[in-house]
Amino acid sequence: MQAIDGFSKEIKSMGKIVFVGIWILSLFSRMAFADELISPRVQTVAPKPFFDSAVEEGGIYFGPNKEWWIRPGFEFKTAFDSNVNREPGGKTDSDVILSFIPSVELSRKGTYFGVESNYKMSYEQFLRDADQSAFNHQFREWAYFTGEKLTIKVGEEFGWTRTYATSEQNERRAFVYNYVFPEVIYKITPKTSISALYGNYVLNYRDSILRDSSYVTNDIGGRLYYHTTPRLDLYLQGSAKLVSYYRSDLLDSKGFGIYVGSLGHLTEKTVLNLQTGFQGRVYDNSTINSYNNWAGEAVLQYSLTAKTDLKLEAKRGIEESVYQNAGWYGVHRFGFGIDYQMAYKTKLETKVAYQNNRYPRETTEGIVTKKRRDHLVIADAKLTWTPYHFIQVAIGYVFQVRQSNFEKFFNYVDHVAEASSTLKF
Repeated sequence: MQAIDGFSKEIKSMGKIVFVGIWILSLFSRMAFADELISPRVQTVAPKPFFDSAVEEGGIYFGPNKEWWIRPGFEFKTAFDSNVNREPGGKTDSDVILSFIPSVELSRKGTYFGVESNYKMSYEQFLRDADQSAFNHQFREWAYFTGEKLTIKVGEEFGWTRTYATSEQNERRAFVYNYVFPEVIYKITPKTSISALYGNYVLNYRDSILRDSSYVTNDIGGRLYYHTTPRLDLYLQGSAKLVSYYRSDLLDSKGFGIYVGSLGHLTEKTVLNLQTGFQGRVYDNSTINSYNNWAGEAVLQYSLTAKTDLKLEAKRGIEESVYQNAGWYGVHRFGFGIDYQMAYKTKLETKVAYQNNRYPRETTEGIVTKKRRDHLVIADAKLTWTPYHFIQVAIGYVFQVRQSNFEKFFNYVDHVAEASSTLKF
């Protein structure tokens, strides 16, 4: 009876938190909400480690001082997708997808040198449409070197995958991407530092129909840091950007950005990663609209209680478009999430987000020509049970919808239900 009463209290407490979350969401918009929209690129305002904690339970320690740690794992996932190709109503194709995902994590923690890496190889088997089945590879790495005055950080994310490349597309596409972002920081005084930044991002479509949309971006710039506290940095950043397309120079562009931002803990319970400022872009093809506007990205995390974490995300900026005459589309995104640690080693994660895509030029679909406008909503919930540190069982549900002014071509509704079990040694 005590266990039942305890679980009942957990449910009531969770209900109050969900109500507060919904009320906060209503301040952002009267429309529906959703989760992070799919993009292969790392959506961070600055290079940072991929793993929050140093070392989890389990794994194998090795090295002279046991500073190295390795942990292999395997995940099996089953999912039902009601609209695999994101088609309008009446044309949808559903499928059952089996995923087999071996992985390995490797890390080293030291005073002067550290590294964290993660490799996943997955095979997705579509039971109804076998042509969609594919192997996927993802590799992430973060390394740092810290001296008395000099700090070097390097991050990388690589993927060879088949999925939805951007939020403007409907079909799953095969592509390779690689994102490298080093930073060299030199401490001038105990309170100030300067740094050199570089980012190289490659997106290469494997499908011949989209080869002309493959591109490379190079960002180079610098930062001036002010170390407000040991856990909070403020900075001023200037950068230049060059975008080059593989087979067509119509979409090549040059740009710049001037930003201010913050990284770290505002308080013991609050973390804010923020970057905002002015961004400009000019295309070599003068018929494509240039972009000169305010842009920003922010992630706010707040520990409401010992069991509850809140997360707010927002973004305003541009993304590369597959349309030859558009070049780019504007993105406005708002998101909200709640992580709640329940009884019996159970965790509930919920996320919702809304995104609006706006195109600067008219495009033609069928016999209709106009400026495309999309409204996207994703909402998902995941319940995870971890009876032991090496075993995890989860169930989840994802709801996705897109409303476009090209109704017959881009509107879709999708429901995904999935269950997974993970073993980490």
